[in-house]
Amino acid sequence: MKIRCFYISISILVLALLSFIPFDDESNENIEQVSNDAYMCHLNDSLSCIARYNRIDRDLNRIEGDTSTLNKLFDKLLRIKRGSEEVVSILHIGDSHIQGGYFTNKTRDLLASEFGFAGNGLIMPYQIIKTNGSLGYSIKSVNNWTKFDITRFAQRAKAGFTGYTIESTNRAVEFVIDSDSSYNLIRVLHGEKAPLLMADTSLADLTIPNIATVESTDILLNKSVNSAALRGRVWGEYNNHSYYGFILENGKPGVLYHTLGVNGACFKHYDDSIKFKSLEIFNPDLIIVSLGTNDSFYTPIKESEIEGSIIGVVENLKKIAPETPIIMTTPVENFRSYSSSGRARKEPNAHIDDVSTIIESVVHNDSLLLWDFRSIMGGDGSSRWLTQSGIIRRDGIHFTVEGYEIQGELLYDAIARAYNNYILGLN
Repeated sequence: MKIRCFYISISILVLALLSFIPFDDESNENIEQVSNDAYMCHLNDSLSCIARYNRIDRDLNRIEGDTSTLNKLFDKLLRIKRGSEEVVSILHIGDSHIQGGYFTNKTRDLLASEFGFAGNGLIMPYQIIKTNGSLGYSIKSVNNWTKFDITRFAQRAKAGFTGYTIESTNRAVEFVIDSDSSYNLIRVLHGEKAPLLMADTSLADLTIPNIATVESTDILLNKSVNSAALRGRVWGEYNNHSYYGFILENGKPGVLYHTLGVNGACFKHYDDSIKFKSLEIFNPDLIIVSLGTNDSFYTPIKESEIEGSIIGVVENLKKIAPETPIIMTTPVENFRSYSSSGRARKEPNAHIDDVSTIIESVVHNDSLLLWDFRSIMGGDGSSRWLTQSGIIRRDGIHFTVEGYEIQGELLYDAIARAYNNYILGLN
């Protein structure tokens, strides 16, 4: 017995020593040693209706700035392509162009086709607050709810870090979450004094508060589902049914694309958000900010205030994710209404150019990245052909479904081209 214990001790010592010796196994190969072609992204040159519109400048469709700041992100995406079980988290912040979901869903789906789909990411109770929202899921409730959002000054203090909050005075509440894609983890985003939501005991193995923030709880399911009911009841000091949204994950590697959009939002609304710091819950590998449309409708336009708000948003994002690259996008030219001689008319909104210039200035001064969507779509005067061609709706501001899908494809292509250039540069 003593001899056996001696040999066991020697074996443990040898294994411990070997753990400090680097081995050149396949998992630690230099990325440069692999074939580039196998890990390149497919582009949409032949798959999209974009080609029908010769006014779209594909040569300008690129991520501008020091794209080496994306290397850590691209390295992670490459590892996923090589079989890693990792998840890339993308946080896309914006206004009604983002809340609608058509734009971001297209970008998400194309990225997922290359790197895998890790789940819906952030989902919002749009049906409950009776507003437009993303397709592919629904959140329903029989309870009575009051809405708060960051665009309303009087409501801003109660608006959650997703831009919205719903509150109910009912003692017991229920949500039913349906999704076109399956999920096995529900992350509940809630106020500090919200009662614990729980799934049916036959479905949930565990419900635990998230250690990262008191405003998040994870519900781990014992199987993948497309529908689940969550219930909660007031108990003790946890007596405020206050919820910001949910995150759905499926436990698979790939892209988790969080869409955070609020109708009517400006830079100043996010800058004034009291709970902005809680966005750290998304742990983003990439942040995209698509704002500026609503800022352009102020008359007169206050450039210094807009610049201060943009800088404030960027500074807040850097606090929650100091190492994460930030892509700022410019808003496309739109129409605004003017009154002359008692008659209203619509003209191209000249302030879009002013707001875009401010965004570009902040990008340059803060060494951020830029996706210049305004220039890609034609710049000055583009609103006329965009409306006439059916890319922009008759309101002169919002895109048609096809228009948003074109925007989503263009953003994907810009990211994919930067990623492909990264791959090509490895050898």
